[in-house]
Amino acid sequence: MEQSKSYIECFGWQKKENITRMKLYFFMAAILSFLFSVYLFFTGDELTAIFVGLWVPSLLAAGNFILGGYKYE
Repeated sequence: MEQSKSYIECFGWQKKENITRMKLYFFMAAILSFLFSVYLFFTGDELTAIFVGLWVPSLLAAGNFILGGYKYE
């Protein structure tokens, strides 16, 4: 039985530098989302701040799902 390929193997992003860069992009997006949420909260738009704040775990989970489990050589 053939083992299914991960997303990374399907797209051919198998270099260590590319994986590290993609992890950094997901982390930076989560940090920016958090900071934007804090800004919205303190400017008085609490409901939008809560909505944007929910992006943080979603972005981190998406990064983990896409990049998780890949072992580069």
